[in-house]
Amino acid sequence: MADATTATNAAKKPKMVELFVPRGASVDEPNVLISVNGKNWVLPKGQTSTVPDFVKYEYERARRAKEAMDVRAAELAEKAAEQEKNPTGA
Repeated sequence: MADATTATNAAKKPKMVELFVPRGASVDEPNVLISVNGKNWVLPKGQTSTVPDFVKYEYERARRAKEAMDVRAAELAEKAAEQEKNPTGA
């Protein structure tokens, strides 16, 4: 019976991976806060931290989403600038 309990507990533990969070500008916060399912991780920038694999996944997902948002914002700004130059659309 103890073997089954031990195996079940081992299966619940997430795989631990290393995550490097790059250092930002000097005026940025020194840490990154990542929250997953109500649990928080505070990771220092410029250092490698050991975190559960789902924390690394969430960090990378958020980074990709920010990059996509930045690209879209630049496209919209460019479109607005073109409309200012040519307000009739011709």
